Amino acid sequence: MQLNITPATLDVLNETANRTGISKTMMAERVFEWFASQEELIQLRVLGVLTDELSSKLGQMILQEMVNRSPPEEQERQAS
Repeated sequence: MQLNITPATLDVLNETANRTGISKTMMAERVFEWFASQEELIQLRVLGVLTDELSSKLGQMILQEMVNRSPPEEQERQAS
């Protein structure tokens, strides 16, 4: 795999590699592994596929779903 990286990004990667002692290849592997372990919505947000507005609406929907699934006593506490 070949990546096209801007000079500014390459500078940051080089500085990070020098500071941490971790190779750029290892950094890329870790970032790709992290990305692959994320839920699809997170992946889409990171890729810029989801707009801020849609992300906000999804976040509100997820929070509401979490509240709806919580025990009744927890829902009462959250409502007050």
